[in-house]
Amino acid sequence: MAKTRKYIVPALLSFAVVGLGQIIKNDEKKGILYLLNFYFSIPLFLYTILLFCRGETFLVTLAISIIIAISFWIYNIVDAYKK
Repeated sequence: MAKTRKYIVPALLSFAVVGLGQIIKNDEKKGILYLLNFYFSIPLFLYTILLFCRGETFLVTLAISIIIAISFWIYNIVDAYKK
């Protein structure tokens, strides 16, 4: 029971802020990398792509970007829950 609780806290923190669970688990490099990637690289990529897209390409690119961001967020939570 205590082992499960030990890994739930980092997962909940990663749910709130991407990368925070990894930082709490003393994996600072990975946590900071996730944090920077999610909050800077993905939006910058999305902005650059959407700058050059027009019409229905805009909506498709937006949908794909949102799916990628949510997938990365879920991966981050699962990674924080692992040992």
